[in-house]
Amino acid sequence: DCVGDKNPLYDNEISKRTISFWFSPETLPSGAAKGDVSVLYEEGGTVNGLNMYINGTKFVGGAYAESSPYKWNGSWVTSSKSLEAGSWYFAAMVFDNPASGDKTLKIYLDGELEGTINVETNIAPNHTDDDGLGAVISDTKVMYPGWDTPPDNVVGEGFVRNNDGDIRNDNDEQSNFFDGKMDEFRVTDTARDSDWLKTRYHSELGG
Repeated sequence: DCVGDKNPLYDNEISKRTISFWFSPETLPSGAAKGDVSVLYEEGGTVNGLNMYINGTKFVGGAYAESSPYKWNGSWVTSSKSLEAGSWYFAAMVFDNPASGDKTLKIYLDGELEGTINVETNIAPNHTDDDGLGAVISDTKVMYPGWDTPPDNVVGEGFVRNNDGDIRNDNDEQSNFFDGKMDEFRVTDTARDSDWLKTRYHSELGG
């Protein structure tokens, strides 16, 4: 099932935020093309946004901010762990996006840090459109071949927008459905650390 939510608090620029949930896929997407990925959660639209999704047997999380003045095609982290149908996993993304200083997005799976995205621009500016839980409600952007090499990974001056990873839906159309179960979805306006996420993972694992 998919839930759309136009929550203005979610759509505002993110300073600090942790988004976390449990998921258990019934089936895994057969391919890695953008039309095949299964979206677990997404916010934003055609130019600014964030998402977590399943790409083949891997969990992926990332964000993008193509509008001016940010000019960033986006970055994504892919899990080292392979997913299996019928198993439960704990996913989290943690934003620390101060007005000045280091801006980071950390991606976790089962309480373990899978990777950190660092950019020299606003990593989570204002964005629009519905928020999707279990599908793409309106639009989003996923990783695509070449996203991590020049010119696509250039931020700011020299930025060249690439739409290859765009998923765009018309009117009330939805796409990229997640086939499985989700539980304990939470959004908090704080940047949880690794110890907190590990504690939550282990405390809820047998629940």
